Amino acid sequence: MNTESGWSTYKGVNGCSLIQQAAFELQHYIASMVVPSMELVDYYDFSNDGISETDYEANLGLLAIRPKEDTDRFPERYLVKPAFGIFSVIANELGSICFVRELDLNQCAACLQFKRDDGKYVTAVWSLEGSVGRISFAKDAFSENDYAIDMFSNRLSGKENGDAVEFNVNDCPLILCTDRLIDVPDYAVISEMKDYSANAYSAMELML
Repeated sequence: MNTESGWSTYKGVNGCSLIQQAAFELQHYIASMVVPSMELVDYYDFSNDGISETDYEANLGLLAIRPKEDTDRFPERYLVKPAFGIFSVIANELGSICFVRELDLNQCAACLQFKRDDGKYVTAVWSLEGSVGRISFAKDAFSENDYAIDMFSNRLSGKENGDAVEFNVNDCPLILCTDRLIDVPDYAVISEMKDYSANAYSAMELML
């Protein structure tokens, strides 16, 4: 079975930001891995088809086309969008995973668990319907070899709170790689946050 997806970063109805494009594509890839018969996950498109910011079809790419007036100063034709960066996580952390189960987070977030060929377990968490919040895990659920990363492979330390460690949850998938399967007693969804923590990536968008 194959599946294809794509999100346009054009400035119009149903357009998304550069960070949302990356988040939605990684969500789609992870969710697709739940299907045992899934063999190929395609992304449409590899590069933008033009430079118009108001053309839906022209802004589906993982790469953006550099404006013509900049080509004299910059030899590279393409600009890398954040969505291109998620393939580092896919290649290094999610390339060979087998679905284990879904944890119930009270319909406020998705939480899918997989097992890798190297024996490690992967827990992927992201918010639903644009909600934000925090998720708390018992400290003793983790070993010294376990780690958490964001969708661009940046290591996350979490915030220690007594016997727990907390992570922000938004629509940018949080990836936990652990030696044992995180179970129901090990976690809890806690307080809602007003601030949208994905805005931490806004500086990256300004650089493109």
